This record gives sequence, structure tokens and C-alpha cells, in this order.
Amino acid sequence: MSAKNRHLSTLPADWELRAPDWPREKAAITDFAAKIFARPYHAWRWIGDSYFTDPAYDPAASRIGLSGGRVIAHWGVWNHRMRVGRGRWRVAGIGCVSCDPSFRKRGLLSLAARASMETYRAAGYDATMLAGIDNFYHRFGYVSAFDETTFTVRPDRLPPPAARPPERLGEDRRAEIDRLYNRWHDRATGTVVRPFLPGRFPGAANPEERAGGKDGFYGWSAAKGGRTALSGYFSATWDAGEARMTVSETAGPAPEALAAVSALAAGWGAREACFETIPARGPLALLLRAGVCRETVEHYPVGRAMIAAVSLAGMLRNLLPELEERRRQSPWVSAWRGVLRLEGDGQAESLRFGEKGIRLEEEGPAAGRRGPHRVTGGLHLPQLLLGESDPAELAARRTVRFAGDAARLAECLFPATHPAWARLDYY
Repeated sequence: MSAKNRHLSTLPADWELRAPDWPREKAAITDFAAKIFARPYHAWRWIGDSYFTDPAYDPAASRIGLSGGRVIAHWGVWNHRMRVGRGRWRVAGIGCVSCDPSFRKRGLLSLAARASMETYRAAGYDATMLAGIDNFYHRFGYVSAFDETTFTVRPDRLPPPAARPPERLGEDRRAEIDRLYNRWHDRATGTVVRPFLPGRFPGAANPEERAGGKDGFYGWSAAKGGRTALSGYFSATWDAGEARMTVSETAGPAPEALAAVSALAAGWGAREACFETIPARGPLALLLRAGVCRETVEHYPVGRAMIAAVSLAGMLRNLLPELEERRRQSPWVSAWRGVLRLEGDGQAESLRFGEKGIRLEEEGPAAGRRGPHRVTGGLHLPQLLLGESDPAELAARRTVRFAGDAARLAECLFPATHPAWARLDYY
């Protein structure tokens, strides 16, 4: 082995790996994150105020690496609830995965990742997710969670502009914005239950930069109960060079939202309006697809939005309300009686279908009695539960296998849901 390779594979002599001492080490971690990610660096205050926030940041599950008492690596965990139809999963969201450049390629992040992931089950998480770079996170068991869909429209092909242009909403309106977001995304799979990171705002991280730009939340109001209340909003960012307005989330009636976007796009002189991270089969997307637009779907098998199971029992238990609703929509599944076993990555659980509904029969380890109706998915089982793709497509990829009546049951119980994850909720 060359001297160079020996150097890359050697850990620092004083290497220390542990959970952050919170909040005592918050400033040091914020400083480290700002140096790695923030441009310009003075946005570090924003990182501390809107990113490493309580109770979203989970210091007990996070891990930091230190050398000489200085933070040189970080694997962060953000605690939140994610919608899967009517179900809610508790998710360990992974963010601020970083290593000091002078200590890279020595396996420090791999050690931090595995130490952190060992804590998730005991902490009560159902799944773990991240938005990551290509060809890195799959080594820790993460698989693609969903595709990224973008709609691009020329402003003259949007509906007629609203009579009154939308107003820009200040940061003091964030609680109203979050309430509207939750109301209009109550069953939108992949979306985060808010409040999550309430200090986040569209556009520039630095408040001084944001104040002088166009990026922000824009909304419209209506009289209700003798007072005026916010009835809808959207987020908008502006690319002056391309004359492009990008909308990454909306709430409110879809026709009103598009009319408001049309008015703002006309006022800004936009050449195109781009809609990203909105539910790909939600009301706004369906309205866009009824007109002339360009729909782009990007699939990343080992990057971007990725998911891994923590507790198969927890995922299924919290999915039961949605499974019951889906079951009622199919006469065949409603009449079916028996046990469906699901196996993935060393875990196995069974769903018993009876007269009174679906019951989870927790089993734990994958070893044990196997019935005729089985789903075997390994690391890819979360894709089926989340609805990353249609069950038939997962079977065609040979990542998920079905035995007995499992394929027919899965068509009803685990359809493709076209999950979406709002840009503002990325960790």
C-alpha cells in the first residue's frame, strides 16, 4: 500500500465520535456548517436560527466527529412527521452531512452515519430520509424515495391574472402559512407536517439579502366571518438572468393559486414559470396538465430523495388508517381473508385481514413461519409502502417480489402515490 493510501485510510489519532453536547456545542456546529455550506459565510446566524432549531434538530441521534476539540464531521438528524395519505410516519431526516476537507476520504462520515443510525429504532423513528448526492447514501441502506417532477409554463399560457396581484407576506405570517399548508396537504404523501423549520423562508438565507430581492411568500385574502383572512399563498423565487419565476409550494384553491401566480409573473416580466416540489398528481398539477406545459420527471436511483426503513412495524402500524381506506375501495380486498406477510432487510411483519379490518401482528426478525401470501423487498420494501412506484413496476425491476395473492393485494393497498417534498422542508 502506498504512503498516500495509508494516509487516506488512517483515522486521526485524537479522533472522537459522539452525540453533540446540546446546546453547549450549538455555536461550534453552526460555525462548522456555515464554513462548509454557507455562501456567504455571514449566513451562519441564519443557519443557527432556522436550521439547528429545537425541537426539530435531534442532538441525541446526531453524531459529530472531533479532532483536537474541533468539529470536523457531522451527521445530523431532524425529527419530523411525514404524511403517507392518512398515515403519519415519524422520520429521522438526515442533513448537514459534512466533513472538513482536510479529513475526507478516511471513513469518518461512514463511522458517524452508522453510529447515528444505530439509535433510530430506540428513539422511536419509523423511517429515515434524506436528499442526498449521487452514489453515496446507498451504502447505508438508502434507496430512491420518489421522482422529482417539474412543470414549466409560459406565462401567456397560464390562466388570466387575478384582478388584484398577490401581496408579499412577512415572516410574521409564517404560522398562518403553515396552517394553510397543513390544511391543503393533509393527505399528500411525502409532505412534512408543519411547523417544522419555521425560520425558513424562500430565497436568500441572509435576511438583508432577502429584503432587497423578490423571493418570498405571496398570498391573497378573502373576507371571512367579518374579517379578512389569508385564503391561499405560494412561494416564489426569481432568476433574473433567465427571467424565470420558480414556485415550490402552494396552498389554496388551485384556480386561485394559478391566477395569483399569473399576476405576479406578469408583474415581474417572467419569460417562464416553473413549478417544482408540488404534488405531481395534486389539484394544481392536474390543472397545469389540463393546459399547455412541459412536464419533466427525473429519476435518481441512488441520489436525491432517499429512504430507509427503521421499524417495519412502526411504518405499518402508522399506515393502518390509510390501508383501511384503500381496502374499502376494493370489493375483492374487502372480502379477502388471510395473512399478508411483508419481509424486508431483516424485519418481517404480518397484516391479518378479518371481518373487523386489518390488524398488525408484530413478528420482529425475518426468521419464522412464512405463509403463502408474501411480499419480499429487502432494502426496497419502503418504496412499496411509500408508493415510490406502482407494485408492478417494482416487480419488473426485481427489487420487490410477490407470492400468492400478495401482488393483487398490493395493487390496492400500495399504489403509486407520486410523493412530493416541499423545497422549504429539505434538511
